[in-house]
Amino acid sequence: MTENAQSTPKPAATKQAKPPSSSGRYSLILLIILCLGAIGAAAYFFWDRSNSQQQALMSMAKQQDALAQKLRSNQRVLEGLQVAMGSDQKQLIAHQNQLSALETQAERQTAQLLRLGGDSRKDWLIAEVEFLIRLANQRLGIEQDVVASISLLRAADDVLNELDEPKFFKVRELIAEELYLLDSTQNVDVEALYAQLSNLSKKVKGLTSNVEVVRETSAASVSNASAKDEPRVERFLRLMKESFLQAVTIQRLDQQVAALNTPEYDTYIRRYLQLSIEQAKLALFRNDQEVYHLELDEAIRWLNEQFASDAADVYAFKNTLKNLRDVTIAREMPDISGSLATVRQLVKNTYQEKESVDKKVLTASSGQDLFSAETESAEQKDEPSGIRVNEDEIELAEDTATETDSNKTESEPPEVGSDQ
Repeated sequence: MTENAQSTPKPAATKQAKPPSSSGRYSLILLIILCLGAIGAAAYFFWDRSNSQQQALMSMAKQQDALAQKLRSNQRVLEGLQVAMGSDQKQLIAHQNQLSALETQAERQTAQLLRLGGDSRKDWLIAEVEFLIRLANQRLGIEQDVVASISLLRAADDVLNELDEPKFFKVRELIAEELYLLDSTQNVDVEALYAQLSNLSKKVKGLTSNVEVVRETSAASVSNASAKDEPRVERFLRLMKESFLQAVTIQRLDQQVAALNTPEYDTYIRRYLQLSIEQAKLALFRNDQEVYHLELDEAIRWLNEQFASDAADVYAFKNTLKNLRDVTIAREMPDISGSLATVRQLVKNTYQEKESVDKKVLTASSGQDLFSAETESAEQKDEPSGIRVNEDEIELAEDTATETDSNKTESEPPEVGSDQ
């Protein structure tokens, strides 16, 4: 109770208190101003920070949009790369198919080469048969050598026997018929006749001519006259007569012309005889019986007129010419070209068959190569467009990324600590 009593008069004392002083009022005003400044600074701080956060949010939204666009462009690039990888895979498959086709073609060509290698020996034998028969025809037609033609045909028949091909049996029959015709033909040893005529032509230089006989006779008479003791007057008259006879020639038409006693004339008669023999040799190769006889008759006539008939060498020379003149060189040569024509036709047919088979093989292989080439060309046509799109997408993505990085650098907000 005492306490309540003591505390009761206090309100009255408060009401009677003195008003505050002016210093306290100023302090209050200053405090209010400081509070308002702090509130304003805090409001400005929060406003500025919210503004920075909004700008940062806007920048982050732009960056998000740029990243989304970059992601889309990267997706397009990835799709383009996937398309390119698909085209590369298709091209790889096409190359593998082409490689397998080439391997198949190589195997086929290898088999063909092996087959050709097996037939090469037969081809060589057939070519040898054709060559032998053709050579036999040439020897018979040009040189009329029956013996050589028979030998060549028999050699061709032996090769056909070794070849053992049924389709060449007709050729063997024709060769047998031609051999029979050649055996029935009269054989003239042309080479032996030619050798004898050549030997006679070489011996013409050593024959005793009338010019040499006259020369020896005059030399003997001069030596005999000089051996005697001839008076000077008679010797002078004889020399004058000989000089006059040498200067003046009296030709009598009713008598045979005497041989000239000169070296030039001696050379002329020998060359003429050699020429007649050479013409006879040429007629021998031409199988010209008439010219052969005429030339040898002319040689015998010239030998009788211009050479010493009683000389041993001239006599033997004349007998040899007569024996050669009596030989009959004209012969009817048989036709042996049938076997050659048949062989050529068979060879032609064989090569045509081989060419037809090779063309079929090449056509099949070329068809496969054409299919692979068309596939490859189609893939190559599709590939450049895809690559071009991919390059554009890559360039667009790079430009977008660069632009995004620059925008990010420009719009990046300052740090809070730095503003404070």
